[in-house]
Amino acid sequence: MTETQGPDSGPTERPRLVDVAVWLVLGGAVLLIFGGLMSITLNFDTVRSMADESLSDEAINNYLTLHRGAGVFCMVAGLSLAFVASKTRTRDERYRRSTVALSLAGVVLVAVLSLLVGTNIVALLAMLPLIVAAMLLRRPAATGWFEPAVTRTEDSDD
Repeated sequence: MTETQGPDSGPTERPRLVDVAVWLVLGGAVLLIFGGLMSITLNFDTVRSMADESLSDEAINNYLTLHRGAGVFCMVAGLSLAFVASKTRTRDERYRRSTVALSLAGVVLVAVLSLLVGTNIVALLAMLPLIVAAMLLRRPAATGWFEPAVTRTEDSDD
């Protein structure tokens, strides 16, 4: 949990805030992956039994294609978030910024997908921990720990 840095390189112990944010991102990523898997495995018979009789089979197939595409997007977003969140714990400022940006972009795109195509509730629930994690990673206690490597080496030279 601690890193060994020089005496003048800033706080060496990872703030609890960062750990909580990383675990929230990982939880949101797991929910996105699970929601994507649920969307991908939706079959024609299930949708046909719930759809209105006036809908043609072609319209249902088109809907399933869009729904499965949204599921693939959720899975890719979840895997990407899991990757950058795991790298965020290494005290690299670039991965912190990537985690925040990808979390917020994922939230916006899943919200748009849910309005246009319709996603399942699991993918929508993944937005909550991602929003909270993005806010936590932008707190001053967290950003102070993520100093750029150039700044840390310049401080140790003084």
